[in-house]
Order: sequence, then C-alpha cells, then structure tokens
Amino acid sequence: GHTTTNQMPIPIEMVNYTEEEVEKKYTGWVIEKFTQEELILSKEIEANCESHYVLKIEDKKLKIYNELTSDKSNFVDEIDVDIALIPSIEINNLQEGIRVYGEEELNDIVENYTS
Repeated sequence: GHTTTNQMPIPIEMVNYTEEEVEKKYTGWVIEKFTQEELILSKEIEANCESHYVLKIEDKKLKIYNELTSDKSNFVDEIDVDIALIPSIEINNLQEGIRVYGEEELNDIVENYTS
C-alpha cells in the first residue's frame, strides 16, 4: 500500500535515446512522460517499502534486516547484545524474527535490548 519514488539523473549513455530505445532497455516499466527535459518511468512491484524491518538474534548479535518480501530481506546492521539480560520468551521471538514498521519503532526496540 506504499508508493516509493526515486529521482535520478538520466545516465549519460541514454541522453539521446528514443522512446522506443527506452522501452526496450526498461522492459516491464511504463513510460509516464518522455520529453527532452524529462523521463518518467513507473513500475509496480509487490514488496515492502524500506520501513519494514525484521530483528533477529544470530551469532549472539541482534541483526537488523529490511524485509522486502516474505522470503527476501537485506542486511542492515548488527548490534552486540547481552543475551543473558533478554527474557527467554523474547529470545525465542527474536530467533524467529520480530517484525517492526518504521525507524521509530525499530529504535525503541533496539534501545530496549541494548540499555
């Protein structure tokens, strides 16, 4: 349910591309606008935005991942934690992975485990 927008300059090698050449290079994308000054492409992707995180205990460290889909995530960071101070029920949850949304919630949970 989220929309993510990325803006970037047109790569120098594409400066003189025709609309047909752009369509060929970006298969699966929709050309929303094609002018001398601006090129707007869009694509709908079934995935989570970068605000979806999973926290896990692995190798006695608290590891943070961006959860893109149910089976794909990107490593973000790892934090040393004293596992002895975390209740066993929470350890079990962390081994499975705790899902959080947003940096504020992420920071609150990480602070609970590191303070």
